[in-house]
Amino acid sequence: MVRQYRYPIEQVTLEFPMGYSEGLDPHATAVAELKEEMGITAGCLVELGNYHVAVGCTDQPAFVYLATHLTFGEAKPEPGEFFDYETCSIEEIGELICSGIIKDGPTIVAYQYLTMYRQGHVL
Repeated sequence: MVRQYRYPIEQVTLEFPMGYSEGLDPHATAVAELKEEMGITAGCLVELGNYHVAVGCTDQPAFVYLATHLTFGEAKPEPGEFFDYETCSIEEIGELICSGIIKDGPTIVAYQYLTMYRQGHVL
């Protein structure tokens, strides 16, 4: 999990690594963001699902990937980005969502996709 300051809400959030890279396909974006934010290279990325970020405001899609077979290296955040990292079990993430500590929509959606995937549901 990544802790970072989010300027629009003037708060530090705890969320899954994520990002947007115009012009790259979703898989390439996931590879790039995981490497940039956490310094991680995934041996395998499985798309768990996709959704629209905010249908009332934008047509921007979002894609959720499960990264496995991880190799850890050095993060290379963009200028102005600062991250802290926290390891959480899937159960702990659910508790943090239920307690209101995690309020980030994309993280909550990704958690739901991960939970469904672990239960054998494939979208």
